[in-house]
Amino acid sequence: MSIIPQIFKDNLKTISVPRTDWATNDQSQSLPSSLDIIGTRQYADVYIKLTDENGYEVAGNYASVSYQESINGMAQPVKMVQIPGSLYLIGEEMLIEDTTEDSFFTYDIHIVGTVTPNISTYTPPGICDAKISTISINKKESTAGAHDGQITISASSTHLPLQYSLDGSTYQSSSTFSQLAGGAYTAYIEDATGCTDILAFNLGITNSLLTDDPTVALNDGNSSRWNAAFNPVVFTYQRKDFEVTSITPNPATLNITVTINGVLSTIINGQTVSLAKGDLVYLNAGPYNNVYQVLLINANGTLVLNQPYLNSTGINISGFMNIDKLRPYYKVKTRITYQSKLTSLTEAITCTHRPNNKGLVRADLSSFLQSLLRAKDDSDFTQTNFRDDNLSASYTVSYAEEWDGQTNQ
Repeated sequence: MSIIPQIFKDNLKTISVPRTDWATNDQSQSLPSSLDIIGTRQYADVYIKLTDENGYEVAGNYASVSYQESINGMAQPVKMVQIPGSLYLIGEEMLIEDTTEDSFFTYDIHIVGTVTPNISTYTPPGICDAKISTISINKKESTAGAHDGQITISASSTHLPLQYSLDGSTYQSSSTFSQLAGGAYTAYIEDATGCTDILAFNLGITNSLLTDDPTVALNDGNSSRWNAAFNPVVFTYQRKDFEVTSITPNPATLNITVTINGVLSTIINGQTVSLAKGDLVYLNAGPYNNVYQVLLINANGTLVLNQPYLNSTGINISGFMNIDKLRPYYKVKTRITYQSKLTSLTEAITCTHRPNNKGLVRADLSSFLQSLLRAKDDSDFTQTNFRDDNLSASYTVSYAEEWDGQTNQ
């Protein structure tokens, strides 16, 4: 079997570069138009990938591979590396091309020669650089016992591929784990050399979407859900897309830097949609309760917003953030299940309610529930204890979040 080395670029990202005199911190200015863009910068993760003749990845077993980089057309010295696995990381988020006039830049890389197999004369280096950087909470457990939580481990190593685990014994190639219960966990990774890293984290349980309903607490500790016919019956929900875990000042601008539990991209109608500079978000955490503009998305996923940091804030702030771009056309669907007075069959009706600009949703069910009653008296006035079912009705309410075709029960 032949080992074929090739250059592999992943996570390609292109950023438009505005004029330097466009002030992003001036909230009175609009976002830069196409006339304000003076060029682009392209970044990528650069690897050497080893495959066989059929294109399948193979382990190098510390085979030697030489490569040469070119910067602005000038060839750099040839470098040699030993590759234990199938991938070798040259660099993360490397600048590949800059088309701006003042800082024009090009980067190229190619393999030199062929692979030199390891004939047991090479001793692996003692450097161990496998590292877990973050744990992204994609979804908390929706309620205790639901086992529907999901997390993603972000990690890096010079010697790829990585394996991931939540128990230290059963590993998988995917960095995402699903069907999780809320609670304390430890994430484990292992690279192609056996180098490992661990990081403890906690997967929470989602606070209830429902914040208020017609339930009345009784003095005996029980709850009453009885309502008079013409009293308002309103269910109130609070949209909470992402949990806010900390707010700190940005060193450069002194605006707030917000850390959330979640991934800033999603799949909508088969297309990847990502939060970007200039997008609007709603933040409700401590003294920050408004719609803000994204000024910068840092490499670690934190967001810099166009709001000055308040010195008395403190970093341990609990709250939430709503992002319309990642959850477009958000709504809450309320389903009412009841027994029809006319057919005696169990029937259901679904209502759709949209939130206000702060994510608050009010589902007023009063009119429909009143329609379940019948203005009819079946009493013959001879019974001392008679309940007329025409003037009473029972119902069950269930609800779910939905956005652009996706439902979160």
